Amino acid sequence: PSEDAVEQVHLGLGGPGEVVVTFLTKWRGVSSKVLFGKEGQNFSQEAVGEVSTYTTFICPDKGLMAPEMQTEPRPGQDLVNIVNTSLFLPNDSDSYVYLSEAADAWGHLSKGCVAYKNPLGYYQAPYIHTVVLKGLAPRTRYVYRPEASTRLFNFTMPPAKGASEQGRPLRIGVWSDIGITA
Repeated sequence: PSEDAVEQVHLGLGGPGEVVVTFLTKWRGVSSKVLFGKEGQNFSQEAVGEVSTYTTFICPDKGLMAPEMQTEPRPGQDLVNIVNTSLFLPNDSDSYVYLSEAADAWGHLSKGCVAYKNPLGYYQAPYIHTVVLKGLAPRTRYVYRPEASTRLFNFTMPPAKGASEQGRPLRIGVWSDIGITA
Protein backbone atom coordinates (compact mmCIF):
# COMPACT_ATOMS: atom_id res chain seq x y z
CA PRO A 1 0.00 0.00 0.00
CA SER A 2 1.15 3.52 -0.76
CA GLU A 3 1.77 6.04 1.99
CA ASP A 4 -1.16 8.29 2.96
CA ALA A 5 -0.30 11.91 2.12
CA VAL A 6 -2.17 13.13 5.22
CA GLU A 7 -0.86 12.84 8.79
CA GLN A 8 -1.89 13.95 12.28
CA VAL A 9 -5.58 14.69 11.68
CA HIS A 10 -7.07 16.70 14.58
CA LEU A 11 -10.44 18.28 15.37
CA GLY A 12 -11.24 21.42 17.29
CA LEU A 13 -14.49 23.19 18.05
CA GLY A 14 -15.12 26.34 16.04
CA GLY A 15 -18.07 28.68 16.40
CA PRO A 16 -21.68 27.44 16.65
CA GLY A 17 -22.20 24.70 14.06
CA GLU A 18 -18.48 24.56 13.19
CA VAL A 19 -15.57 22.17 13.55
CA VAL A 20 -11.98 22.95 12.61
CA VAL A 21 -10.03 20.12 10.95
CA THR A 22 -6.24 20.39 11.07
CA PHE A 23 -3.88 17.99 9.34
CA LEU A 24 -0.28 17.83 8.11
CA THR A 25 1.28 16.87 4.79
CA LYS A 26 4.93 16.46 3.86
CA TRP A 27 4.52 17.67 0.29
CA ARG A 28 3.72 21.08 -1.14
CA GLY A 29 0.62 21.34 -3.31
CA VAL A 30 -1.51 18.76 -1.48
CA SER A 31 -5.19 19.75 -1.40
CA SER A 32 -6.61 21.47 1.68
CA LYS A 33 -10.11 20.27 0.82
CA VAL A 34 -12.14 18.16 3.29
CA LEU A 35 -15.12 16.09 2.16
CA PHE A 36 -17.81 15.53 4.79
CA GLY A 37 -21.42 14.62 5.41
CA LYS A 38 -23.84 13.15 7.92
CA GLU A 39 -23.12 9.54 8.81
CA GLY A 40 -24.91 7.16 6.45
CA GLN A 41 -24.94 9.66 3.61
CA ASN A 42 -22.33 10.27 0.95
CA PHE A 43 -19.90 13.14 1.32
CA SER A 44 -22.52 15.76 0.48
CA GLN A 45 -20.41 18.76 1.45
CA GLU A 46 -16.88 20.02 1.06
CA ALA A 47 -14.81 22.77 2.59
CA VAL A 48 -11.51 24.25 1.43
CA GLY A 49 -9.09 25.64 3.97
CA GLU A 50 -5.69 27.23 4.12
CA VAL A 51 -2.19 25.83 4.27
CA SER A 52 0.84 27.23 6.08
CA THR A 53 4.28 26.18 7.24
CA TYR A 54 7.06 27.68 9.32
CA THR A 55 10.81 27.55 9.81
CA THR A 56 12.46 27.81 13.22
CA PHE A 57 15.86 27.40 14.84
CA ILE A 58 16.78 23.98 16.12
CA CYS A 59 17.06 24.36 19.89
CA PRO A 60 17.69 20.93 21.43
CA ASP A 61 16.51 20.43 24.99
CA LYS A 62 19.22 18.91 27.17
CA GLY A 63 16.58 17.13 29.27
CA LEU A 64 15.09 15.43 26.24
CA MET A 65 18.46 14.31 24.92
CA ALA A 66 19.62 13.01 28.32
CA PRO A 67 16.51 11.94 30.25
CA GLU A 68 18.39 10.63 33.30
CA MET A 69 18.08 13.09 36.17
CA GLN A 70 21.19 14.95 37.31
CA THR A 71 23.49 13.68 34.59
CA GLU A 72 25.45 15.60 32.01
CA PRO A 73 23.67 15.56 28.68
CA ARG A 74 25.07 13.29 26.03
CA PRO A 75 24.49 14.59 22.52
CA GLY A 76 22.76 12.35 20.07
CA GLN A 77 24.42 11.72 16.74
CA ASP A 78 21.78 13.95 15.11
CA LEU A 79 22.99 16.95 17.13
CA VAL A 80 26.61 16.18 16.31
CA ASN A 81 25.76 15.94 12.60
CA ILE A 82 24.11 19.37 12.70
CA VAL A 83 26.72 21.22 14.82
CA ASN A 84 29.81 19.69 13.17
CA THR A 85 29.88 21.78 9.98
CA SER A 86 33.50 20.81 9.20
CA LEU A 87 32.20 18.10 6.88
CA PHE A 88 30.70 20.55 4.39
CA LEU A 89 31.88 24.12 5.10
CA PRO A 90 35.30 25.63 4.33
CA ASN A 91 37.61 26.41 7.28
CA ASP A 92 37.26 30.19 6.77
CA SER A 93 33.44 30.13 6.99
CA ASP A 94 31.82 31.99 9.91
CA SER A 95 29.81 28.83 10.60
CA TYR A 96 32.73 26.37 10.50
CA VAL A 97 32.77 24.11 13.57
CA TYR A 98 34.98 21.07 14.02
CA LEU A 99 34.07 18.71 16.85
CA SER A 100 36.90 16.59 18.16
CA GLU A 101 34.50 14.90 20.60
CA ALA A 102 30.72 14.46 20.42
CA ALA A 103 30.30 15.95 23.91
CA ASP A 104 31.62 19.27 22.57
CA ALA A 105 28.40 19.79 20.58
CA TRP A 106 26.59 21.39 23.55
CA GLY A 107 29.31 24.03 23.89
CA HIS A 108 28.77 25.16 20.32
CA LEU A 109 25.12 26.07 20.79
CA SER A 110 24.14 29.75 20.92
CA LYS A 111 21.71 30.34 23.81
CA GLY A 112 20.63 26.72 23.55
CA CYS A 113 20.14 26.82 19.78
CA VAL A 114 22.22 25.86 16.77
CA ALA A 115 23.99 28.97 15.43
CA TYR A 116 21.80 30.92 13.01
CA LYS A 117 24.52 30.99 10.34
CA ASN A 118 24.62 27.19 10.28
CA PRO A 119 22.57 26.12 7.24
CA LEU A 120 21.56 22.92 9.07
CA GLY A 121 20.36 24.84 12.13
CA TYR A 122 16.78 25.22 10.95
CA TYR A 123 13.72 23.04 11.20
CA GLN A 124 11.18 23.22 8.37
CA ALA A 125 7.70 22.22 9.54
CA PRO A 126 5.44 20.07 7.40
CA TYR A 127 2.55 21.78 5.62
CA ILE A 128 -0.23 22.56 8.12
CA HIS A 129 -3.75 22.51 6.66
CA THR A 130 -6.64 24.18 8.53
CA VAL A 131 -10.20 23.71 7.27
CA VAL A 132 -13.45 24.93 8.90
CA LEU A 133 -16.52 22.71 8.41
CA LYS A 134 -19.66 24.87 8.69
CA GLY A 135 -23.40 24.35 8.93
CA LEU A 136 -23.20 21.34 11.25
CA ALA A 137 -26.24 20.25 13.27
CA PRO A 138 -26.09 19.66 17.05
CA ARG A 139 -25.87 16.07 18.34
CA THR A 140 -25.30 14.80 14.79
CA ARG A 141 -22.61 12.31 13.77
CA TYR A 142 -20.50 13.26 10.75
CA VAL A 143 -17.98 11.39 8.61
CA TYR A 144 -15.14 13.27 6.92
CA ARG A 145 -11.99 12.73 4.92
CA PRO A 146 -9.28 15.13 3.81
CA GLU A 147 -9.41 14.86 0.02
CA ALA A 148 -5.78 13.70 -0.17
CA SER A 149 -6.27 10.95 2.44
CA THR A 150 -7.41 7.37 2.08
CA ARG A 151 -8.74 7.24 5.66
CA LEU A 152 -12.19 8.09 7.01
CA PHE A 153 -12.76 9.93 10.30
CA ASN A 154 -15.90 10.75 12.28
CA PHE A 155 -17.15 12.97 15.09
CA THR A 156 -20.39 13.90 16.84
CA MET A 157 -21.29 17.56 17.24
CA PRO A 158 -21.98 18.79 20.79
CA PRO A 159 -25.50 19.82 21.79
CA ALA A 160 -26.83 23.26 20.91
CA LYS A 161 -25.94 26.10 23.27
CA GLY A 162 -28.09 25.87 26.40
CA ALA A 163 -29.49 22.43 25.50
CA SER A 164 -29.22 19.63 28.02
CA GLU A 165 -30.41 16.05 27.97
CA GLN A 166 -30.72 13.85 31.02
CA GLY A 167 -28.14 11.05 30.87
CA ARG A 168 -26.15 12.64 28.03
CA PRO A 169 -23.63 14.96 29.64
CA LEU A 170 -21.22 16.92 27.48
CA ARG A 171 -17.63 15.88 28.14
CA ILE A 172 -14.70 17.61 26.54
CA GLY A 173 -11.09 16.43 26.78
CA VAL A 174 -8.31 18.96 26.29
CA TRP A 175 -4.75 18.07 25.38
CA SER A 176 -1.89 20.27 24.26
CA ASP A 177 1.60 19.83 22.88
CA ILE A 178 3.85 22.86 22.81
CA GLY A 179 6.59 21.12 20.85
CA ILE A 180 7.41 21.66 17.19
CA THR A 181 5.29 20.12 14.48
CA ALA A 182 6.87 16.83 13.51
